[in-house]
Amino acid sequence: WNNYSHCDGTAATCHSLGNIAGTDNDAAHYQWGGSWRLPTADELKELKEKCTWTWDNSMQMVGGMAGYWVTGPNGNRIFLEAAGAGDGDEVKDANVGGVYLSGTPSSDDPTTAYMLGFIKDEYLIGEALRYMGASIRPVYDGTPQTHLFCPDDNHPHMIDLGLPSGTKWACSNVDDDATKQSPTNYGSYYAWGETKEKKVYDWSTYIHCDGDKNTCHDLGAIISGTQYDAAYLLWGAPWQMPSDVQTEELLIYCSSEWTEINGINGRKFTGPSGGSIFLPAAGGCYSPFLFDRNKAGYYWLGIQNKFENNCAYYFYFNSENAYWGSGVNRFYGYSIRPVTP
Repeated sequence: WNNYSHCDGTAATCHSLGNIAGTDNDAAHYQWGGSWRLPTADELKELKEKCTWTWDNSMQMVGGMAGYWVTGPNGNRIFLEAAGAGDGDEVKDANVGGVYLSGTPSSDDPTTAYMLGFIKDEYLIGEALRYMGASIRPVYDGTPQTHLFCPDDNHPHMIDLGLPSGTKWACSNVDDDATKQSPTNYGSYYAWGETKEKKVYDWSTYIHCDGDKNTCHDLGAIISGTQYDAAYLLWGAPWQMPSDVQTEELLIYCSSEWTEINGINGRKFTGPSGGSIFLPAAGGCYSPFLFDRNKAGYYWLGIQNKFENNCAYYFYFNSENAYWGSGVNRFYGYSIRPVTP
């Protein structure tokens, strides 16, 4: 209690804040802006009761965390990490359980707020002391807002290029460090089907094979929107890796030009709506080496090559042209620019 800003040093002096969802005391609303906010206790209860919960510890093998896949009645799902909770000067129970805050204070105890807590095989709505460090999974009021251009620094944004399919493209690349995301940031580099950046990219470090290209694991024809999709795992639904069809639509219906923004080269795509996105020429990674940075862009698509499963589809551009292909080894470290279908 001695460093909790909403009391005077003790539990008995807790300030009454009311429901903080959507207020300046709401970290989700304060940091992400717009209509993002903390969920209410009732919304967490709905998530618990209306969804199917499936424990998954497979992400620990790739540097991630165990947690629950939470699947709704429509088949869409989110991943809640078992991030533990902060108490005193340490985080406890990481990969064992998770605590997710609501914006709703307890009705009978001013020192606590409602939360969703879980461990393997058990999840419940309870109360947590307000000073504890817990996770936040924001909710969005209403339909996600789309834009013609990136409007502010609260990335990512859905950019409406006016494409016939209704696909919206993100304003920025995926980055392991969300605070670095911006239209001109190169983002992190991911091997196909991996969800964390690393230092060396070759068959020996690729987690979806057993050491060489002849032992590649079959992850399915399309990994977009699955646990193998870094866009989906890090940003959540409806974000996902683009398909070849969505990329072809971008190339057909948008004009593009090689340009420079703040010293970063890349391609600007302008759609029928007048909206535009900028894809930085981030280059790619092979072994410990970075190649073609500021000269070319290499972006993963969510499609596995059906004839050679050691290869996957990608999107390439340089100062002269842009196209997608299907024959590059999956271990390469490429960028990811998400879409919403």
